[in-house]
Amino acid sequence: MTFNLPGGLCLALYLALSVWDCVLQETNRRDFFVKPLLMPLLMLVYVFSSKNAPPDGRILLALAFGCLGDTLLLWEHSLKVCTVGAAAFWLGHICYIVAFIYNARFTGNGFMTEAPRTLILLAAALCFALALAATARRLVPHFPEKLRAGFFVYSGTIIAMSLSALFRFLSIGNAGAGISFAGSLLFILSDTLIACRVAFHRKMKGVMETYLPAQLLIVLGFLI
Repeated sequence: MTFNLPGGLCLALYLALSVWDCVLQETNRRDFFVKPLLMPLLMLVYVFSSKNAPPDGRILLALAFGCLGDTLLLWEHSLKVCTVGAAAFWLGHICYIVAFIYNARFTGNGFMTEAPRTLILLAAALCFALALAATARRLVPHFPEKLRAGFFVYSGTIIAMSLSALFRFLSIGNAGAGISFAGSLLFILSDTLIACRVAFHRKMKGVMETYLPAQLLIVLGFLI
């Protein structure tokens, strides 16, 4: 993977502003200027560095929904605004699912034959299901009743996103697909921390520290 000058500059700026945003989170401050810039910068990294012409619109749309979600969640004390923000992230996950499946390989053995690939996917799905059940048992009773159904819909979608990333990795087996899968796992961790914050009404460290690398790794995985 190589970056041209515009792509490299955008990546450097994304990394610098990510660190800045994480520092602000640690001091319980919100930055209404920096946070909305992060996903657009990542979009530029992808556009400038993509080997595809034109770049995959599904990736750009996922990042656009991420930008909308980032911006709306700045108003964290408004339940209605944050619900719309969560819906934006949900749509972003749908875009990633479509992108992962579209870039996977369905015909031929590829990196791994169909039988072991299916077994690994089923095992991963079972692990995710058990983790979701344990998390829901701990958190959902503390959720506002109106958010409980949304928790399961959103959780199921992000798990499907990670499984589709795993499927892409198992079907093509390159480093980029593995990097995107790692990003999807970080995304799950970040959203789990947010769910803990909603359930227990306290600040959870590590949300941005996992979310920003998650988005970066998913995008980089499509550039390798």
